[in-house]
Amino acid sequence: MESEQRFRAMFEQADVGIVEYTLDGRVQQVNQKFCDLVGYSQSELLALSYTDITHLDDRAANDAYLRQLFAGEIQTYSIEKRYLRKGATGEQEVTWVHLRVSLVRRSTGEPQSLLAIVTDISARKKAARALKESERRFRAIFNLAFGFITILSPQGKIEQANQTVLDFAGVQLADMVNCPLWETPWWKASRQHQKRLQQAIATPDSDC
Repeated sequence: MESEQRFRAMFEQADVGIVEYTLDGRVQQVNQKFCDLVGYSQSELLALSYTDITHLDDRAANDAYLRQLFAGEIQTYSIEKRYLRKGATGEQEVTWVHLRVSLVRRSTGEPQSLLAIVTDISARKKAARALKESERRFRAIFNLAFGFITILSPQGKIEQANQTVLDFAGVQLADMVNCPLWETPWWKASRQHQKRLQQAIATPDSDC
């Protein structure tokens, strides 16, 4: 009895969502954290299955892992997936979670239920999307710039070059990456200038 009370306290007070499903995917019990994460009350969730709250595009991957789990090929699995969260006015919103699922077995070894630990990763996904968009915008400006722009390693080797540079030299970026700047086509006209550039990169505080 005492151990059951301890389990229930841990279940309800956990800072991650916890949900137990029947073997056919129906919600059996959930903690409040999971309810908050998906926007449904406990009573509403008990009438749903995991497919009801899983984004359509993520259901096939989830089902494939479950088949492996039931076949005994894996003991547990972890995935990132999208839940369809119930919004304040009843509309569905997409929220990203990290899900870790394991099979709960009876003392006889027979499968009894599925236990999922759910962590909200929406903020991380949003930040990743914002970073990707920022990089896309930077790349567009970088490539449209009329002047020659190159990004160098501390050793003076090319890591990035804008499209203007590449078009002028008639080369692909892959042909320029890791090439020392002073050995690029637009510096080869003067050996003296090549040498001065190499020295300037090697000693950035110099007057070369």
